[in-house]
Amino acid sequence: AAIAAFATCLTVKHVTLTLVISSAGFSISVAFAFFGAPDVVLVAVLIETFLTLLIFGTMRLIPAETLRAGSDSSKDGSAWRKMMVATVAAAFVMAVVWGTLSQPYPEKGVASHLIKLTPEAHAKDVVTVILADFRGLDTLGEITVVALILLAVATLLGRGRLP
Repeated sequence: AAIAAFATCLTVKHVTLTLVISSAGFSISVAFAFFGAPDVVLVAVLIETFLTLLIFGTMRLIPAETLRAGSDSSKDGSAWRKMMVATVAAAFVMAVVWGTLSQPYPEKGVASHLIKLTPEAHAKDVVTVILADFRGLDTLGEITVVALILLAVATLLGRGRLP
């Protein structure tokens, strides 16, 4: 993922740039596979594939003259500036991750306290509380986002702005 991130600073062609950006996401999904999280791998691969296709589609809408003008401006030495920014950003991320993962593990977690609160959530066990409360609210939020997107598309289609 780090190699792909640095390669984005050196890439000028837009199709190659799209493939390099998506390879960073796919390499992260490989890391999840090594950690034994197949559900996260599946979601990461699906999202990364969708985003790659979305970026390709967006690039198709940009006129060729605009793409050529953007690639000509990268010859003025801004590649080194981009690499420096990427290096500083990578160092900052490494410091944050290192600091977070270096914290000592807490002696006592809150799990036992939350298990005691299960009857207050009107459920027989913790799994039911999680599925009914937290996942229910999560699904409600996702449905709201999808409904708003459908409303926006319907509005644009009604005004004749979309083909």
